[in-house]
Amino acid sequence: MRPPAPSALGLLLLLLLPPPGEATKKATPCKRCRELVDKFNQGMVDTAKKNFGGGNTAWEEKSLSKYEFSEVRLLEITESLCGSSDFECHSLLEEHEEHLEAWWLRL
Repeated sequence: MRPPAPSALGLLLLLLLPPPGEATKKATPCKRCRELVDKFNQGMVDTAKKNFGGGNTAWEEKSLSKYEFSEVRLLEITESLCGSSDFECHSLLEEHEEHLEAWWLRL
């Protein structure tokens, strides 16, 4: 069996390489922020009908405030915003966490 021609190997290598700029494409901060906001809004929808889950809703609402604006709900939403290996998302969330908490507590 003959070895492949050098030109065939070169063509194969060119086909296997990613397009220029493809490997270095990163989401812009604005795009990352929009994705985070979209996921936060989805988290709001997903947790809209939840509650503390303790069984005594009247006591919970009297003693713990309403679930709708609780820190527990905020925590549940923020925990689902970023994937476990999404460093950029976690970094952006950590950078703006205090602003998000302050906004949430003013609701």
